[in-house]
Amino acid sequence: MGDRSYSKDLVDLHSLPVKNAKLLLITDIPKHFHASNLRNFFSQFVESSKFLCFHYRHRPDVSFVGTSEVDGVQLLSYIKQFTKSKSTCCAVLSVYDEYVSEFFRLYSGLNWPNENDVVPLELKCTPHLIKHATQEEFDFLPEFKPLSWMPRGNVGTPTQHFFNLIKECKLESSIISRLNLNFLKQSKSRKYGCSSFYLC
Repeated sequence: MGDRSYSKDLVDLHSLPVKNAKLLLITDIPKHFHASNLRNFFSQFVESSKFLCFHYRHRPDVSFVGTSEVDGVQLLSYIKQFTKSKSTCCAVLSVYDEYVSEFFRLYSGLNWPNENDVVPLELKCTPHLIKHATQEEFDFLPEFKPLSWMPRGNVGTPTQHFFNLIKECKLESSIISRLNLNFLKQSKSRKYGCSSFYLC
């Protein structure tokens, strides 16, 4: 491969298709979860390109009990008070406006599965709509700085995008190994959400 810097370039989210998007916070994510687990869990949204950006970074959880909305200013304040003592994690992401209601309907209160994506855990997916904040105010977070070869993040980028890069020889072999794609399953079922992505 000629361009060794390809995988190190960052994405400008504003270069993605222009649509209005909402910021969301997901809390109570099991600490052992990786991007691959979240890709499987949210596969319907991932493969339909309904995320503007979902780049999972194992951020320590923040507590917003019993509310479907959180204040963006307060959330940023909590995020800056960084701690690693939490037993669960959270994720900050953006979903296109037209799919926000669907996201809450499909995933709010749904039990997370175990590591094999089979047995439900006691922990549940808890999404919150971030209010009184703009995308620009959150752009400094690593969650909104994915690398160029995964423009919607390690969770939000559809699997077909990675296969296209592989076919065009635009991913190094080391990156392909980290993606741990199941080509056999992809060719048989075309259900991309089952592929594993160990990216963080």
